[in-house]
Amino acid sequence: MCGIAGILKGDGSSIDKCELNAFTDSLAHRGPDGRGIYIDSDSTLGLGHRRLAIIDISPTGKQPMSYLNGRFWIIHNGEIYNYIELRNELLKLNYKFISTSDTEVILAAYLEWGESCTLKFNGMWAFAIWDTQDKKLFISRDRFSVKPLYYMNRKSNFYFASELKAFMALNPDVRPDFDPGMLLWMGKNASCENTNLKGVNNLPGGYQLVIDANNKIEIKQWWKTVEHLVDIPRRYDDQVSQFKELFLDSCKIRMRSDVPITTTLSGGLDSSSIVVALNKILNDRQQGDNSSMEVQCAFICDYKGCRESELEYANDVINRVNIKAQYINLSSDTVNPEDFIQATFYQERIGDPGIGAYLIYKEIRDSGITVTLDGHGGDEELAGYWHYPEIALRDLSLSKSRIVDLLQINESLNFSSNPNRKIKAKIKGRLMKLLGQDYFYKMVDVVRMLGNTFNKPMAPAERYDLIPKTTPKYTLTDDIQSYDNLNRALYSSFHYFGLNEILHTYDRLSMAHGVECRAPFMDYRLVVYLFSLPSEIKLGNMFTKRILRDAMTGLLPETVRLRSDKKGFQPSDKWLGDSLEEFILDHMSSSEFLQSDIYDGVAVRKAYLDKTINPKLCFRYLQIMFLIQSFRHSAVRMNE
Repeated sequence: MCGIAGILKGDGSSIDKCELNAFTDSLAHRGPDGRGIYIDSDSTLGLGHRRLAIIDISPTGKQPMSYLNGRFWIIHNGEIYNYIELRNELLKLNYKFISTSDTEVILAAYLEWGESCTLKFNGMWAFAIWDTQDKKLFISRDRFSVKPLYYMNRKSNFYFASELKAFMALNPDVRPDFDPGMLLWMGKNASCENTNLKGVNNLPGGYQLVIDANNKIEIKQWWKTVEHLVDIPRRYDDQVSQFKELFLDSCKIRMRSDVPITTTLSGGLDSSSIVVALNKILNDRQQGDNSSMEVQCAFICDYKGCRESELEYANDVINRVNIKAQYINLSSDTVNPEDFIQATFYQERIGDPGIGAYLIYKEIRDSGITVTLDGHGGDEELAGYWHYPEIALRDLSLSKSRIVDLLQINESLNFSSNPNRKIKAKIKGRLMKLLGQDYFYKMVDVVRMLGNTFNKPMAPAERYDLIPKTTPKYTLTDDIQSYDNLNRALYSSFHYFGLNEILHTYDRLSMAHGVECRAPFMDYRLVVYLFSLPSEIKLGNMFTKRILRDAMTGLLPETVRLRSDKKGFQPSDKWLGDSLEEFILDHMSSSEFLQSDIYDGVAVRKAYLDKTINPKLCFRYLQIMFLIQSFRHSAVRMNE
């Protein structure tokens, strides 16, 4: 896991070594264990790498790394988890290796299979390979947008890096400016091609980019999950067994590390399943199997005084396994408000404050651990969120028993957690009465009520915006029309929208402290399998995540396995209301906030004082100011 940066000159000029160094070292937080740069013999190509040493922590794992007598050079951010199997396959094809790193395996695989080598990889990555002979740059991003890659064409020159903030380290004549219209998307722009910086583009997950000797750029999609679906067993018990096998192996290969690993534990179903899976793998490990490290402990973050606390469930898991727990007790009275500014800077986006994740990864790094396994992806694959039963109810071909099941799931998931519980209960009562009526009219009424009631629009933020939003650019090419409503929603959320926001946030907040975050639910074999299953296997039998719950029978404590409620990993609004009021008002009273030409700072401040604005929405306008301030400050600092 690392930070990468590169410059390819197409205007006839030479690489500015000072610029390349600044570009590279702006990512020092992603790679605090070492650095390296490479400049091609004709000085038109420069590669920079900041190293977080995880696999082959010796000097032979250093990057930029060369192969085939220096013809190929690579910089790589991420991990190829099946590198051992690929290395053995390539050894049989007479390839030689001088390191034990996964990065060298990428180079040999590229030499053997060309650009299609990525289909062999099971992992998360963004890498760039330079061919010194053909003067070709090949850049690839993993299937599901886990590891970031941004690029910019400016004045016939090409720049790329792991994070947006790196572009602020470029020389002033090419340094990009903010696109305020993108900032106003309030955290809903992580998956689109354009970014918060003008002219800087996001290379989508599952895409690759090639620049040839004539500086011609070709971008193409190399992966579509829907084109790789698999046959599944007919019997449900066999489906559960196959899912369990895939899940355990997804966890096992993510335990490959030359440094200690840990896991975060919220008490929710996904993170708890990973903890018990790791425990089973360690207990079942055969003598001589040195591919997995011992798990040091599980880090548990508890928001004191918040209804979101899941501490009791996390403790149930810890009491079940042989893994120690390390607790991080967060209180709005003890958290440094300046951490909110730092979290915004490292996230590079406007959205949830991210304070819990920011501080838990800091604690992990301070404990001397640099790898963690987390539960990202499970909700989007297995229909874990509150709104999924409502989406599933929109299919008009549902049987009566399926409708009853979805309504019961909706009741247990939503009604126990929703502040509008009484209103929901009345709607639920009306829906249940409809079950005895004619099928066609019943379903029309169900859909009508869901559309009018469950999807009430949020209060528009635009009333505080002074400029129009920039139109986001998306590349949505996967054909998923054969799916039902639920699987279409899950596919879109997983590949394009909701999960991208989460992956963006957790990559930045973990790497802010030099911590590698691995996600077993993002294993492509598991993803392909789950998107080959019908909806009722995910959302059915009175539960969300049905197949996961059944696969974890005997491993998870029943209090966790049969939980029907859902809580988010963020503090309550109170943290951004009463508890931080002095901090918020102080910054909202600044001339920069009140005189912003992006949003109406005076109106936002008044709404906050009058309590007519959600504190989180108010805080997002503050984040715009924090982000611009911190980016511009870093640009000045890196160029001094």
